[in-house]
Amino acid sequence: MRISNSLGFVCIVVFGIAVLSVFRFNSAVATNAESQIRSTDPPQENPVAPFMRAKLTASQKVLEGLVTESAEKVKKGAEEMFVMSNAAEWKVIQGPVYSQYSAEFRRTTEQLIDSAKKGNIDAAALSYMQLTMNCIGCHKYVKETSVVQIDLDTDTFSLNLEK
Repeated sequence: MRISNSLGFVCIVVFGIAVLSVFRFNSAVATNAESQIRSTDPPQENPVAPFMRAKLTASQKVLEGLVTESAEKVKKGAEEMFVMSNAAEWKVIQGPVYSQYSAEFRRTTEQLIDSAKKGNIDAAALSYMQLTMNCIGCHKYVKETSVVQIDLDTDTFSLNLEK
């Protein structure tokens, strides 16, 4: 009985090693193929990326102000985001849903500024969380939406179906 149990255990271990080797080999092949694809295609940065990076930096200032209880830092970061929300680069797509996200962003940013001016860090933290949820929802919406850009001067359009 002991020999067959030991043999069964050895078979299970050998089978497990074989399965792990196959997964590791497939992972290495996939990683190698992925790196080859990436190396042949030069990365193209989204033209809105630097603007969104600046918005993220302003948001991090707000977070720093919240955790250090510096209402002034919260206010400054929120004011930067509010100004950015009125910039031309902000309007990534047209439509009522995106307009609603933008209006909600501005309204919540104003609440955040107001809470910071009053020195109410708890209310500012709540506004910041609402603002963050708004950003996540909007980014998800933009990512999932096909964007058609029409140039009325030349009667041409481009379709962006990236997902």
